[in-house]
Amino acid sequence: MPGNRSSPRCCARARHCVALVCSHVGLLVLVAGYLLLGAFVFEFLESEHELEQRENIKKYRDQCLRELWTITERLNVLYEKNWTVLVHEQLRKFETNVVEAASVQGYDGKDLMDRDQQWSFSGALLYSVTVITTIGYGNLAPKTAAGKIVTMIYALFGVPLLLLCLSNLGSLLADTFLFAYSHSCCYGHKHRQTECKDRYSEAIPSPPAGPAMGAGNVPVRNTMVRMGSGGRPVCQLTPEARHVLAECAEYQLAHTCSDPSATSILRQLNAANVAAPPDEFDDDSICMAINDTPSRVPLIWRDGKRSLTPGSPLPPITRPAGPPADPPRVPVSLVLVVLVGYICLGAAIFAAWEEWTYLDGAYFCFVTLSTIGFGDLVPGKSFQRPDTQDGQIQLVACCIYLLIGLVLIAMSFSLVQETVAAKSRQFAMCIGLLSQDQDS
Repeated sequence: MPGNRSSPRCCARARHCVALVCSHVGLLVLVAGYLLLGAFVFEFLESEHELEQRENIKKYRDQCLRELWTITERLNVLYEKNWTVLVHEQLRKFETNVVEAASVQGYDGKDLMDRDQQWSFSGALLYSVTVITTIGYGNLAPKTAAGKIVTMIYALFGVPLLLLCLSNLGSLLADTFLFAYSHSCCYGHKHRQTECKDRYSEAIPSPPAGPAMGAGNVPVRNTMVRMGSGGRPVCQLTPEARHVLAECAEYQLAHTCSDPSATSILRQLNAANVAAPPDEFDDDSICMAINDTPSRVPLIWRDGKRSLTPGSPLPPITRPAGPPADPPRVPVSLVLVVLVGYICLGAAIFAAWEEWTYLDGAYFCFVTLSTIGFGDLVPGKSFQRPDTQDGQIQLVACCIYLLIGLVLIAMSFSLVQETVAAKSRQFAMCIGLLSQDQDS
C-alpha cells in the first residue's frame, strides 16, 4: 500500500519537473547551465595545451639563439656570406616551427609569462556560445583530441536545445509584440468609435415621455424627432440616422390616421435624400428602431412584400457571407526598425569596449546575429581579464546580447512569415491561382 501511494506522487512530481523544464524559464536556465558547463570543460581541456605550445615556442627560440651563437663562435674570421648562409638556415627552421605551431597547434604569438590566454573562462564561454549558436568564428578551435570529441558531443545536444529555446522564446516574444502593437493601434480606434457613438446619439435625441399604443396594444415610445432648437437638421444627419427616422415615421403613420410631425419629417427626409447621394441601405435590409423593450425589438422588417409588426415573431438574422477578418499583423518596416536599432545599439557598445570604429561594430553585430561568423572581428580585448569586475560584466553582457539578438531574429522571422504568407495568398487570389474557398 505505501508503495502504491508513493507511485502516483512520484509521477506527479515527474510531470511537474518536465513541465518546468519545458517552460520558458526552465529553458533559459537549462541553456545558461549548459553554456557554463561547456565553459568549464573546454577551459580544462584546452588551457593546458595552450601553455604547452607557448613553452615549445620558447624552446625553439632558445635553440635558435644557441645555434646562432655557436655559428658565430666557430667562425674565427666573420665573412658575411658564410655567416649569412649558416644563420639563414637556422632562422628558416625557427620560422617553420612557429608557423606550424600557429596554424596546427593554435599558438597565438604570446609568451609563456603572459597571463592572457585564449582558453580562459571568458574565451571558453564565448566559444561555447559560438558552438551552439552555429556562429563559429574560427579564431578559437580545439586542438586536442579530447577537445574535438567533446565539441562534437557538445554541439550534438546544444544546437537542438538552443533552437528549441529560440523557437519558444521567439514565439512568445512575437505574440507579445503583436499584442502590444494591436492594442496600441486599437487605442486610437476606440476614441474614434466613441466619437462616432456621440455623434449618433446627438443625431437621435431622446423621445418624449408617455408611450403611445401601437398595433396589437404594444406600448411603443414615440420615436419622432422634432427638428427644433435642440435637434439637428435632417440634412446634417448620417444616412443611417435618416433611414431609422424614415422607418419610424412610416410606422407612426401606419398606426395613426394623421401625424403632422411624422408627415413633416418624411417631407424633410425626402428633400434630404434628393440632395444627398443614396445610401447603402435598400429595401431588403434589416432596420432597427427604438422601442421600450429591453431587447429593442425591430419595429419594421421589409423582405419583399412582407412586413413585421411589433407583435410578430422576429426573422432569423443571417450574417453576410465573406472571408473572416484578417488578424492584425505587425508591419515588416516596424520589424526592420527594431532589428536595425538593436544592431546600432550593439555597434556602439562593442565600438567603445574593443576600440573599434562604429562601422566595424555594426559589421560585427550583423555578421554575428546572422550567424555568418567570418571571424575577422572577434571580441576578446575586453574579456581577457575575467578576474576583474569590468571584465566579468562585459563578458556577461556580450553573451546576453548575442542570445537576445538571436531571439529577436527568431521573433522577426515569425512575424514576417505571417505577413509574407498573407500577401502571397492575396497575390495568388488576384491572379486566379487560388480561390476564396481554397483559402478558407
